[in-house]
Amino acid sequence: MSAVRLLVCGGIFNRWKLLWNNNQTIMNFFSRRRCLAFFFIVVFAVIFFALQKYEFIELIEQQVSPKSTLTVTNGSKMQQGVCTFKPLSPKEAEEERLILDSIAWPEIPPWPTPISIETTCDPAHSSFTILPRRGGGGQWQIGDQLRVMIEMSDFEGRPKTSGGAFLLARLHNSKLQAGVVGKVVDHLNGSYSAVFSLVWEGDAVVEVTMVHSAEAIAVLQRLTREHPYRTAWRASSVQEKFLKPPSHPPAALQLHRPSYRRALVLLQATETELYVNMKVYLKASGPAFVSVVPKKEVGPLMSVDHAANILMTYRCHAPPLSYTTVPVSELRYIANELDGLIGGADTVVVIGVWAHFGSLPIEIYIRRMLSIRSAVQRLLDRASNSVIIMRSGAPRDMTLYMSQSYSDWYSMQIDRVLRSVFKGLNVHWVDAWEMVLAHDLGHNIHPLPPIIKNMMDVLLTHNKRKLWNNNLTIMNFFSRRRCLAFFFIVVFAVIFFALQKYEFIELIKEAEEERLILDSIAWPEIPPWPTPISIETTCDPAHSSFTILPRRGGGQWQIGDQLRVMIKMSDFKGRPKTSGGAFLLARLHNSKLQAGVVGKVVDHLNGSYSAVFSLVWEGDAVVEVTMVHSAEAIAVLQRLTREHPYRTAWQSIFRSGEVSETTMCGVCLQPTLLPLCNFTDLRTGEPWFCFKPQKLSCETRFRQMTAITTRVCGRHKGAPQFASLTTLPQRVSEGQETPPLRRLHHQAVTTS
Repeated sequence: MSAVRLLVCGGIFNRWKLLWNNNQTIMNFFSRRRCLAFFFIVVFAVIFFALQKYEFIELIEQQVSPKSTLTVTNGSKMQQGVCTFKPLSPKEAEEERLILDSIAWPEIPPWPTPISIETTCDPAHSSFTILPRRGGGGQWQIGDQLRVMIEMSDFEGRPKTSGGAFLLARLHNSKLQAGVVGKVVDHLNGSYSAVFSLVWEGDAVVEVTMVHSAEAIAVLQRLTREHPYRTAWRASSVQEKFLKPPSHPPAALQLHRPSYRRALVLLQATETELYVNMKVYLKASGPAFVSVVPKKEVGPLMSVDHAANILMTYRCHAPPLSYTTVPVSELRYIANELDGLIGGADTVVVIGVWAHFGSLPIEIYIRRMLSIRSAVQRLLDRASNSVIIMRSGAPRDMTLYMSQSYSDWYSMQIDRVLRSVFKGLNVHWVDAWEMVLAHDLGHNIHPLPPIIKNMMDVLLTHNKRKLWNNNLTIMNFFSRRRCLAFFFIVVFAVIFFALQKYEFIELIKEAEEERLILDSIAWPEIPPWPTPISIETTCDPAHSSFTILPRRGGGQWQIGDQLRVMIKMSDFKGRPKTSGGAFLLARLHNSKLQAGVVGKVVDHLNGSYSAVFSLVWEGDAVVEVTMVHSAEAIAVLQRLTREHPYRTAWQSIFRSGEVSETTMCGVCLQPTLLPLCNFTDLRTGEPWFCFKPQKLSCETRFRQMTAITTRVCGRHKGAPQFASLTTLPQRVSEGQETPPLRRLHHQAVTTS
C-alpha cells in the first residue's frame, strides 16, 4: 500500500511540475518520503480539529445555557424548589425523554366519587391460571415457555376492567433452590400475563405477588408530582485544627445525615387503606405447579467411544418437525447431509424419517424419500462399502384427536412407501413396525427399552467389518491375472449399465414413479354410506371373529409352518359385511417367551380377510387380531385427507435485535395476498414457505417452532360419525377384554 501511495503522490506532483514551472523549487522540495509524512500530518490534523469542533459545540451550548433550572409545582405554589444541574446536550435530552417513556406506567382511571375501597384491587378475589402447553399439550420440557394468565378483581369479586397494578411473578423449586422471574405484561383490561422459561427438571411452582394495587400506584404517582423531594439531608459544619504548615487554613468537614419525612402525613385518610395489602400472594384457580422433563434433544449430538474407536453423531431432519423448537441454523435436509459424507467401510448411516409426515399429503413424503434415495445412491456409487440402514416407523397409542392426522393408517401408508422407494437398493432394515406390533408391550411411537434393545441388536448385525470378513474367501479366489480380467469386465459393465440407467431415468420420469408408488398403497374402494346414515351397519369387532385354519397336510404344527387365519367381519346387528376396507392388524405371540411375529393381512374385498404367520418358536403361539379402524372410519380419514390435505401448520420466529415476529409456515400455504418467504432448499428442491413478517426481512428467520394441528372433527359434517367409528386400540393384560380395545377373541396353537 505504501508503494501505491508513493506512486500516486509522486504522479500528482509530477503533473504539478508540468503545469507550473514557476513552482519548480517548491515541487522539488517534496520527495516521496516527505510526501508520505505530509499525508499523515494532514490526516491527524483533520481528526484533531474535528474533535475540537465537537468540544467547541458542546462548550457553546453550555455558554448559551449556563445552568438548568428544575421547577417543581405544588398545587398553586409554582416555585417549590430550584435545582441547578449540569446542562444536557440535545442528544442527552432526547435520550432522557426516551428513558422516561420506557418506564411510563399505564394510565390509571380516576377514582369514582365517592371514593370506595371496595372497588379497588383485592388479591383475595384475584387469581392466576397456568395455560396449556403450546403445540398440542404433552409434557412440559426444559426450554418451553410457561404462560400464566392473571385476572384481577375488586373486593366484591367483580373483574377489573383496567390495568395498572404492580405484580411480580416467579417460578421456583425450594428443594432445588432454583427460581426464575416471569415477565409480566399488563393487557390494560384487568388481566395480566406472565411468561417463564423452564430451565430445570422437576416441579416448578408459580407464584404471583401483588405489590401494589393500581389505585395505590395512582396515589404514589400523585405523591411524586406533589412532593418530589420526600427526603432531605441535614449537614453540620465541624472545624478542627490539623498539624499543617501555616499556609494551610483549618479544614472544614461536612457531615451528612438523611432525614425522612413521614409519607403517611402526606396521604389522605382513605388512601392509607390501600397500603394494607402490600406484597400479597394471589391464589391459583387450578394447579399452581408443573412437572418439567428433560427436553427432547434435536441435535446435533455427538458421542465418542475412544476404546472402541467409534464416533456417533445425530441430527434431526429438516421440516416438517412436530415435537419441538429447532434453531434454523440446525435444520438440515438428509440428502444434503449424505452428499457431504465421504463414506467407506467404517461409515454406517441410520435413517429414520416418517413420524412427522402423517398430517401431510402422502405425495410430500414420496418426494422426500425419492430425494433421499438419490443421495443414498450417490453415496454408494462413490463408496460402495458404506452401510445404509433404514429404520421403519412404529404403530402408536392413539387418541381420537391424534387419529385425525397421525392415525396408524397414515403410518402404515408411509411404511409401505418407504419400503417401495428403497426396494432393490443396497440398504439394510431395522423393522421397528413389526417389532412393536409383535411385542406384548403395546403400541408406542417411542418403543420401550426391550424393543430398543432388539433394534440395536439388528442394527449391529449389519456391521460392515463383519460382512467384509465373510467375503475374504471370495476375494482370495481371484489371482492377479483373473483379477485384472475381472477388473476390465466390471469397468465395461459399469459403463454399460450407467448408460442404461441414464436412459431409463430419462424414459421413466419421477412423476411416473410417484404414480406407481401411489398405486401400490391404494386402499380398497369403500362403498358409500347408505342414506340415512346408520352406525349399526358399520363394522363391529364384537360381532366379528377369526378362525385358525387346519394345518396343510394335517398333523401337528411344526416350526417353519405357515399358520393361516380367516377373519370374518360383521356389523352391529351381526350381519356379515360384504365389502372390505377395514384396517386390521394381526400378530402371533407368546408372552412367557416374550416372542412374537406379525401376520400379513390380506383383504378379500368381500367382508373377509386372511392373515398368514410363520411359526418360528416351539411352544404355544397365541393369535391376536386387532381392528384399528373400521372401513367406514377409513372412509372418513380419506375424506379428511382430500378436503384438508394440510391439517398441520408450523410457526417460525423471525428476530432482529429486540424485534421478534412469529408467522405461519409449511410445505404449502393457503393462497393469500400476504407476501411469502421462500426457504425452498436449492440443492434438493424441498419446498418450505413462511408468511413474511411485517417489520423484518426473510433473512432474520431464527427458529422453527412446533406444529399446530387443525381440529377438523367437530366442525364438519360426519364428525360425530367419525368419533363413533374410530376404534382406539389399547393394550390390556392377558385375557382381559375391554370395548375400546376392539380386539377379536384369542386362539392358540401348540408348535413342536
